[in-house]
Amino acid sequence: VMEANIAEEEGGADNKFDTTKQGDRFKDLALGSGAEVTPGATVELRYRVMRSGKRSRDGISGEAQSLYSLGYGEDDDAPGATLVAPLGSGRLVAALDDGLIGMRVGGRRRVQARPERGWKLAPENCVEKTGLANAVNIAGQGLVPLATVDQVEGCIAELQPAPKNFQDRRRLARRFDEALIVETELVSVTGGQPPRAPVVAATDTAAAAPPEVKSAL
Repeated sequence: VMEANIAEEEGGADNKFDTTKQGDRFKDLALGSGAEVTPGATVELRYRVMRSGKRSRDGISGEAQSLYSLGYGEDDDAPGATLVAPLGSGRLVAALDDGLIGMRVGGRRRVQARPERGWKLAPENCVEKTGLANAVNIAGQGLVPLATVDQVEGCIAELQPAPKNFQDRRRLARRFDEALIVETELVSVTGGQPPRAPVVAATDTAAAAPPEVKSAL
């Protein structure tokens, strides 16, 4: 059911989140115990693309409205369907390329996709694609009354997670100019760089040695 509120199942009242080096917020709803996602890995996901609820203070926690999804039988997809894509290949929105690093199979994570890290084309690319000199302003709600819906959709980057049908695309066209949430469930991961080994601090053996005990004469 689209536009329904989706609540966090774990830690709904917990507003803590982490941030990538690129400024993408992410929050684990459930920690996985399987293989870890590393740069360059190929991930298999189920997902929901959502709009943050009005009561969310950080844009990622709490209830959210689902725009479209894959793998939950809520659209035209079959339950269990998945998206498979390699990180860093240009197929995924940039927020996911970085926001999924460190996630483990079996886990669920929310990643915030700001417009420039999500589906919004750069202004020059939007102008080239739509042929509109004012395309920099038509995205989202700015000049929608002055531009056709098709022209607005021309400013949406063809990146995954992508809408699968007409209704989904129209929903994204109304919201892609704002920060959205991609809630992911990691099904499998292959390839990628080896996970970094934990750094172990050097031990001062002299300092750690037990004191010498001398027998009384």
